[in-house]
Amino acid sequence: MTTLTPAWRDDRGRDPVFSGVQWNRQVEVETTTLDDLIARFGVPVFVKIDVEGGEPGVLAGLTHAIRSLSFEYLPHALDYTDACVTRLNALGCYRFNWSPGESYRLMSEDWAAGVRLFNAGTHQSPFADCTPRLRPRPAASSWELLMELLSPRLMRRRRPCTSGILT
Repeated sequence: MTTLTPAWRDDRGRDPVFSGVQWNRQVEVETTTLDDLIARFGVPVFVKIDVEGGEPGVLAGLTHAIRSLSFEYLPHALDYTDACVTRLNALGCYRFNWSPGESYRLMSEDWAAGVRLFNAGTHQSPFADCTPRLRPRPAASSWELLMELLSPRLMRRRRPCTSGILT
């Protein structure tokens, strides 16, 4: 197992779930941002992020909403998940679901805001995938549509979404 996030590695070093993991070598790797990948290959339909605690850093390299994605999280380390949910909601109005382990079976019938989702029992698995999807924007009034046509800056403004899971 490898990570680019020393704080996450240190936290997992004290975590019984990771007791068998040895962090005994370093490898240099080239990294890029999601924005750079999008500029090169176009906007993806779906993105899977599994970078052992580096998920908030990956999402920091994204400056516009992606329709659907998935990232791994640890139910007992929700501060990292909260950073991801907060970042995604800064980009667009997302709703969330989850699947235990690597099952790819969504567990909630309803797509929920971050707070409600993570109160729904995701702690039943030592790790899980969070699957956010972009919620369509609510219907705009005629005045809002006119303003969007007249001002490109207003087009980028988003209606507020639920912030994070810990707030």
